[in-house]
Amino acid sequence: MPKSRRSRGGPRQLRDPLTRIVKPPSDPRLAALRQDKVLPVVEDLSSSDTKKRSAAAIAAASLAQDPECRRLLLREQIVHRLSNRSITDVALETRAAAWGIFQLLAKEQGDDFCLHLLRQDILTSMDDAARVTLHKLRSNFDSLPKAEKSFVISIAASLISLATTLAEACVDAMNAIVAAIAENDSIAKLLGLAVRHPSPIANLRADALAGLMMLSEDNQQFSKEFARCPHFRSVIALKDKEDAEGVLACALLHNIFVALDASTTGVRVMGVGDANLVPTLAKAISPPTSPDTVTGGGWSDPVKSQRLAIQVLASIGTAINNSPVEEPNPRYIGWLPRRAEDDDFDKPVSDADEVDMMNDLDRVTDSESNNGEDIVSVFKALVKTALPQLVRLSRLEPSGDNDADVRSLALSALSNIAWSASVIDLADRRNAAIRRVWVPGARFLWQQLISPLLATDMADLAFAAQVTGLAWALARVLSGKTPLKAGEHAKFMALYRASKDEPSPDSDPFQSLGTKCIGVLGHLARDPAPLEVNREIGLFLMSIISAAPKTPVTSAHLVEAFDQLFGIYANEQHACDRAVFWEENFFFQNPELGDRIAKTASSSIRFAAHKKKHAPLDWRLIRERAGQEAWRPSTSRKHLREKKESWLKPRR
Repeated sequence: MPKSRRSRGGPRQLRDPLTRIVKPPSDPRLAALRQDKVLPVVEDLSSSDTKKRSAAAIAAASLAQDPECRRLLLREQIVHRLSNRSITDVALETRAAAWGIFQLLAKEQGDDFCLHLLRQDILTSMDDAARVTLHKLRSNFDSLPKAEKSFVISIAASLISLATTLAEACVDAMNAIVAAIAENDSIAKLLGLAVRHPSPIANLRADALAGLMMLSEDNQQFSKEFARCPHFRSVIALKDKEDAEGVLACALLHNIFVALDASTTGVRVMGVGDANLVPTLAKAISPPTSPDTVTGGGWSDPVKSQRLAIQVLASIGTAINNSPVEEPNPRYIGWLPRRAEDDDFDKPVSDADEVDMMNDLDRVTDSESNNGEDIVSVFKALVKTALPQLVRLSRLEPSGDNDADVRSLALSALSNIAWSASVIDLADRRNAAIRRVWVPGARFLWQQLISPLLATDMADLAFAAQVTGLAWALARVLSGKTPLKAGEHAKFMALYRASKDEPSPDSDPFQSLGTKCIGVLGHLARDPAPLEVNREIGLFLMSIISAAPKTPVTSAHLVEAFDQLFGIYANEQHACDRAVFWEENFFFQNPELGDRIAKTASSSIRFAAHKKKHAPLDWRLIRERAGQEAWRPSTSRKHLREKKESWLKPRR
């Protein structure tokens, strides 16, 4: 019988990483580099001589700038050496160099290295260093020697940059930082001091704002605490600056508004809301394009500030929510009338140039409103200042990846704004102020963006999907009074056919280009659209339905086609009901498929019962005289019309 393994009682003894022998690299050049430069520095970090340790730390910081030397330093357990010795060294210059190395490693080595630092409990050391740095900055900083001042500022800069990099690495890292701040908020206080302090760390303000912006995202606890501290007023004062600091301040304020539900309810925090942020963001999305204007890396890069400004505008558009009356789910009652018959907010407009359209928008946004004033003010700011700039970016001809990315971001921002507006019940009188602001803005977007893009060759189907998604949101508001140019609805039909040849996306099929095309067309055909447009779109939708007798009823295209058909022909009072729906015999073109849909969608059953009950009188007479023959799908429309004319003649 084999012997059992002897139990090793007591705590597990871990080997010191520094005692492990590191093998030299196989590459002779790297081995020589390690022997000549890296090993002497690593050995001096453990020297008993303070000056040697300081010189070694400074030399290590210089070596870490080179990728090859940086990898060699990591092989020599530089992280463990710095964590256990250098960052707690008695010499201030050694500590400054050590934190500079940590900041550089976190930035260059990526997210995995940041997680490694968190597992090494770097946040505890950061909190201790932040507490000491805060004490020096607040108490006797002016009386410190000049050399010591520079080291204190260097440590503050490294801690702020390291906190920002760790927060940006992943959600787990950000949650760990927030938890550490909850226990001891020295890091947050240092970030806030860098925002508020005029000197000597004012040049760290952008990095501090970036760190606070990341920590406040979707973090209600942190946002509440920061909104109560004196640094919050300093951030408000920065929101009007026309530079990177202004954009970062706007992003931080918006994150706080979202976390406190101020963006969705329209409540202002200390007299400031999302509407106050839009002018600064609108200016930031059109920076000078000359390369001479770029003053350096980081947040001084205008392209980086531009992207952040667009993303914040998109988030503001998403956060808008002002539906006082709960609206039923359109998926289940798509055939019900959506709007009162006497609505007059969709009056048709003639084609105007951009200057005239902007003058109209100025007059609209200067009008007074009584209901939902804070939400209306956000719409006013977006329509008046942000929309023209976003349209300009969306119409860019990309000359590279950066231009294409900016164009995609701008279209996404416009889509967020348009979809938020489209789900608001604009027929509700309480939303009359929003209606007066947004409807002209929606027309402006269609005329200045959708129409010009439809006139081009949109061979890029991903870009076409973005444009079509925006057009769908606008058509939901403008409906049959969308300022369509001749043949524009046919462009969406062509895009639908082009999308059928592409492989199905892995994402939600209801977000595919084909489904979006069906959605746009369904709203463009609604009353009071021209009958010819209505007929073309109706026949197109019926072709989708008739061509799919074996398609599962859950098919996104099929479901959306039925939903839009119900929405177009729900009201028998509309001219298209008799002139198109009944004249084209839509109701009984494909009864078998209709039965399948009726078994799964209650709205189809209600729609069928509604149409049978409210069929035109002459069609009901046809049914009485001809029995079921006239309703068979095999009967041609021409034959039905001939029979109808003969049957409706008075009998002698």
